[in-house]
Amino acid sequence: MVVTLALWRGVPGLIMVLALVACGSTRVTTPATVTPPGQLTAPARAAVSSQTSIATGASRTASDTMPALRPPPGTLAFAEQTQRGGWGSYCWFVAPVATPPNTRQAQPGGCIDMLGIPAPEETLLVAPGALLAFAFEGTTPLTEIIASAYPLAGQQLSVAGGQRWLPWAQVTAPPGTTTTIHGVELPTALSGQGATITAAVPVGEYAILVRLHTQGGDASYGFHVTVHQ
Repeated sequence: MVVTLALWRGVPGLIMVLALVACGSTRVTTPATVTPPGQLTAPARAAVSSQTSIATGASRTASDTMPALRPPPGTLAFAEQTQRGGWGSYCWFVAPVATPPNTRQAQPGGCIDMLGIPAPEETLLVAPGALLAFAFEGTTPLTEIIASAYPLAGQQLSVAGGQRWLPWAQVTAPPGTTTTIHGVELPTALSGQGATITAAVPVGEYAILVRLHTQGGDASYGFHVTVHQ
């Protein structure tokens, strides 16, 4: 039984979708604007109790109206610098729920598709090949992480919801077009609730997309990094 399907268009150009279903066999797929390349596999569904309600406002974004449904924050640090990542697309559950075999239990959660990769205004200055420390502020260990760097030189960033974005339309354009941005996958090493990411890219300015999987679901974060000599 579908409880609600809410579509946020609170800020021009910022489109986020939340699908909520009651406990049972009903399956709801959240429509995506553009599917990010190489995104971690996640169930495009969410279960909530019949008592759950979400209040929305015309000028609010999902992060304003659904604090319980978004993943914990993530940060990227190098030397004395620390940057809090912007939330990217995610499928997240409020908390893991252990249930006996062959039983079902409602679990609040949802899936949100963002318009692109968050790119905070301030930049993290790092050296080529530097080891960056990613920290996940959740309570469960990470089981998978992927980090990719997307060059920002010459790119037009969008601004929506108080956040700068590298639009997916510029990342996932058809092959052969001049707007396609090819991301470079970066070496990573998991360690509990964090990971080490190697800045294995040439000198330049980048949006770093970190995608992870943990017991609570899948999440992604965007960072702004400048590699300099």
